[in-house]
Amino acid sequence: SDVCSSDLALADKMKEARMHLAFCLNVYRMQTQAGRYFIHEHPKSATSWKEPSVQRMSQEEGVIKVNVDICAFCLKTEDKGKVGYAKKATTIMTNSPYVAWRVHRKCNKLHKHIHLLNSKASPAQQFTKQFCRAIAKGMIEQREQWVTGVYTFLRIDPDHCVSDASPRWDVSGTEVAVMSLSGKSKEDS
Repeated sequence: SDVCSSDLALADKMKEARMHLAFCLNVYRMQTQAGRYFIHEHPKSATSWKEPSVQRMSQEEGVIKVNVDICAFCLKTEDKGKVGYAKKATTIMTNSPYVAWRVHRKCNKLHKHIHLLNSKASPAQQFTKQFCRAIAKGMIEQREQWVTGVYTFLRIDPDHCVSDASPRWDVSGTEVAVMSLSGKSKEDS
């Protein structure tokens, strides 16, 4: 029957998606072990965030998850001839504190959102230039830290989320030193 074949097709797609996810997580671990960085992006509501393998990865030392509203990076779509912002609640998982800091933006709530349904979702399939620039700036800052050895402290909450949108020393919070690619902290130098 059609129901049975669609269930099998869905099961095959889920199996394929889990295999792809496992491959990505292995690449992220290889990157981390080699002193390099990774960035993983999925919609905040994606079921992949509930996968045990993703949850384990997100709890590994040095891994940070941040929630992002892509409308803060000028994501727009069209509805009935009118252009407006699309929120696209997204979660980023990375081992680069500088990327996490750069992309950690929430909606300023000064605009209305167009819901990403049907054909209105197509602009959300690509990253905005502003979002790409934020990632690139974060990676440039990460590299500068590695090259210069200048360390910035970023406040990270216990759930591995950047809790402030600016790098600063905050004695009231949890301080996490940005580590060099060699894995040595400033105190080890």
